[in-house]
Amino acid sequence: MNSNLKRNLIIIPTLALVGLLGAKASFADGKEGHHKKGMHGEHGGKYAEGKKGKQRTKKMMRKMSKKLDLSEAQEEAMLEIMQAQQDSMMQNRQAMQDQLEKLRSLEAGSDAYLALAKEIGMMQGEAMTQRLVQRGQTQAQIMALLTPEQVEKYEAMHAEKAEK
Repeated sequence: MNSNLKRNLIIIPTLALVGLLGAKASFADGKEGHHKKGMHGEHGGKYAEGKKGKQRTKKMMRKMSKKLDLSEAQEEAMLEIMQAQQDSMMQNRQAMQDQLEKLRSLEAGSDAYLALAKEIGMMQGEAMTQRLVQRGQTQAQIMALLTPEQVEKYEAMHAEKAEK
């Protein structure tokens, strides 16, 4: 296979991915039609840090606390775990958003654009791996806090949610 074909096989999917991410950033908010600070800044995204993100986490905690009959200590520890995960995810999203902003500032099709597009594509793959690993670690930390009876209820809640 010649080197131009190999290069195109890497660059074209990467550009498509970047284009999709850019489109998602442009149209992510159904209410306003755009975000003033990108996909996940202070003005947008359902997982935005601040009020909405923390409210969502607290709402989920209240529901889990009630269904699992968590002790106060368990609830506090679980909330810490969930907030740490949320903070980490926000940092990762912001880093990706910063890279996409850099890409938008470059001339499409230029060597610098293509190099950054390839780098962003690789970052996306690494970010997905990190999210999956982090999700597993978070689940393990939560399971370690629960009693065997609570673990059964927790697993049943997740099975029910997966069916929906």
